Amino acid sequence: MEGQAVADLDGPSYNGGKGTLVYLMKDPAKAPLFEHLKDENGQWVVRDDVWFSFKTDGTGLRTGPQYEGEQL
Repeated sequence: MEGQAVADLDGPSYNGGKGTLVYLMKDPAKAPLFEHLKDENGQWVVRDDVWFSFKTDGTGLRTGPQYEGEQL
């Protein structure tokens, strides 16, 4: 995927959430494909098998695991 994806935003500005990952996970036919993305408490899991990189204005290229608490 290239660009930004929306995982869980909802509302009229986001087509009622259609097309988001959360919307797909509510579909009984598709939910089994994505159940590994949340833990038993319904929280998103941190993946160790996914790689990413992106550029932001003035900070250069960023790669690696999530930046907890960091303002981008």
